[in-house]
This record gives sequence, C-alpha cells and structure tokens, in this order.
Amino acid sequence: MVWEGRPPLRATRVPGHRDVRDQGRVSAQDDASGVEWIVEAFGCQPEALRSEVSLRSLFERAVRELSLRPLAPASFHLFPPPGGITGVLVLSESHLTCHTFPERGYAALNLYCCRLRQRWDFAAHCREFLGAERTVVMEVRRGGLPRDAG
Repeated sequence: MVWEGRPPLRATRVPGHRDVRDQGRVSAQDDASGVEWIVEAFGCQPEALRSEVSLRSLFERAVRELSLRPLAPASFHLFPPPGGITGVLVLSESHLTCHTFPERGYAALNLYCCRLRQRWDFAAHCREFLGAERTVVMEVRRGGLPRDAG
C-alpha cells in the first residue's frame, strides 16, 4: 500500500527472484507475520537532517507511540558537512533506521516489525521533527507467503 502518491517503480529482473509485480499479491496477504514501512520524506529542513537531537526525538516518539521495545540505545553516525546522519535502533521486533541527505532535503526511514502494528502517522511526525513538506509511506505486509513462493 502506498500513501500520499506512488513513486515511479523500475522493475529489475534478477535470476531466481520474483518479479516486482508480485508485490501487490504479497502485500495483500491477510496472514502476514509482520509489517514494514518504507518512508521517504521530501522538502525537509537541512538543519533538522543534520541534527541527532531531531532524529533521536523522532525515534523516541515512534518507540513510545507504537510500544516498540529497543534492545539498546539508538546509534547515530554523523557524516562531515554537507552530509547527514545514519541512524539505527535495534528492536526486539526488528529495526528502525534512517538516512538523511541535507543537501537534498531528503530523509529515508524504515521500520520493520515482526508483528502487525497500528499505522503511525509518519507524515505528521516527519513534518514535526524534520520539517518535511511531503512524505510518501509504503506499507509492506511481510511473511504469510505460500510455501511455493520463491
């Protein structure tokens, strides 16, 4: 499922892997064993994308509101200017990551949970913490594949 617009997709054939067109069928599984959100935030404030405080606050809000269980504190790597930050939070459920590109006003986030969760308003939170003008969220239901899917 894609919210707030659909980014262009380019299909790449890789021997031994399903075609990207199978994604709709995979994502629609009712017996999914997890959910992954792939988030793209555009038009962000460059200073927020260089701020560990902003990203840490975003991570903490997600943890609190989604009842996530971190295994350790979040880890952030700050790149030299004009670069951004890469962050990762390992969860008992899986992970929360971010990669920021201040020079482009862009942030990429990924949250994967091995159990289904309520939807979180990524757009509102990216606007609040990063100043995002537009956010695209793709939700992928994971697991629940037929045994012959391959």
